[in-house]
Amino acid sequence: MQTESLHYLEFSSQDIKASIQFFTQVFKWEFTLYGEAYAAFKQPQNPGLEGGFFQSSSTNAPATNTVLPVFYNKDLKAIQEKITQHNGIITKEIFEFPGGQRFHFKAPGNIEMAVWSA
Repeated sequence: MQTESLHYLEFSSQDIKASIQFFTQVFKWEFTLYGEAYAAFKQPQNPGLEGGFFQSSSTNAPATNTVLPVFYNKDLKAIQEKITQHNGIITKEIFEFPGGQRFHFKAPGNIEMAVWSA
């Protein structure tokens, strides 16, 4: 583990069980449950960054906490379809920006994130 590197992210979730199911199915994250109100995750494809979900009535929408986690995927259409198949909601359709394209979505538990591609 590198000193001064980002290592752990925590997200609020209004439905932890739905969040676990979504992120397992779409992004292949692995979870460890710590009671009913907390679940830690690991990403096999990115072992240096871990995190967790905590039960909360609020959410981590960028408008309320100014953080928007952004994934990378080579095929935006394919990942967008996978997200919607697993109960994710597209909140901003694919759009272009300097350097690529991206879209925003809400995962179960009302967690807002985005996916980009070059």
